[in-house]
Amino acid sequence: YNYVDNIIDIEAENIQEEQQRIVEFINNAQNIEQLQEAEPFIEENSEVKELYDKKLKDLTK
Repeated sequence: YNYVDNIIDIEAENIQEEQQRIVEFINNAQNIEQLQEAEPFIEENSEVKELYDKKLKDLTK
C-alpha cells in the first residue's frame, strides 16, 4: 500500500462525498430553478443524472 494508492482512495472518497451532496441538493430542490443549480455538477451518464431527470419530471408536473 503506497502513497499513490492512498491518494486514489482519498480522491474516491471526495467524489463520493461530492456526489452525496449533489444527491441531497437534488432531493431538496423545491423548484426547477433550484434544481438547475445542480446541473453543472452532473456527469452525463451517472445515477445522479437519472435522479436529476426524475426530479425534473416531478417538478414539471
